Amino acid sequence: MYTIDSLHKRLEELTQLSIRLRLNQNGSHIISVQHAHESNFIAVSIHRAFLAADEKVIRALAQFVKTPTPTCRRILREFIDAIPHSEMSKHARRPRLCARGRVYDLDKIKRELVEEFFDGQLEVAITWGRNGRPAHNRRRHLQLGCYQHAQRVIRIHPVLDSPDIPEYFVRFVVYHELLHAVFDVRRDENGRRRLHTPEFRALEKRFPHYREALAFERELMKKL
Repeated sequence: MYTIDSLHKRLEELTQLSIRLRLNQNGSHIISVQHAHESNFIAVSIHRAFLAADEKVIRALAQFVKTPTPTCRRILREFIDAIPHSEMSKHARRPRLCARGRVYDLDKIKRELVEEFFDGQLEVAITWGRNGRPAHNRRRHLQLGCYQHAQRVIRIHPVLDSPDIPEYFVRFVVYHELLHAVFDVRRDENGRRRLHTPEFRALEKRFPHYREALAFERELMKKL
């Protein structure tokens, strides 16, 4: 078990670099390395779970700080994937929740879906997101909903809180994000994140208005 001082010293020994080390409790950015342009040190921020890491992981972390390699990335990924969810989430700051909109009450919709499809056993919070145009991800799909694993919070874009949006579509988006709460992030043999596995897609099709929802989504994306 390391202290922050002993871990700091060990990383500098392994890298032969001047490091400014900081521990974080962030559930999404677990490792951050910034090379300061006008200083002779490297700013490294890592999740506090690394205090309990073994020598193999610390050596991989040192290699990542110097020059990332496929091997050190694999070792770090395996270590991070093994961190208990409770450790990742207990320090995460939960955003302010606002589930009741002008038209739709997300909490009511979520509770009904959890009871219908998940035997009432799924515990997750839900909120409307901030106002503004829907964000686009790298594949240029509109992100109408997202699930924050570390905080166990579903965020739905407020563009859906409109009488022009049918309730079945809002329910479909919430149901989709509830499935993300059930299926943790998985990686394929190449280390790529897989959010929508075949099992995920099969369960998604259980939604009563699945085809109608997909058709409505296609038309909605043309307008936004």
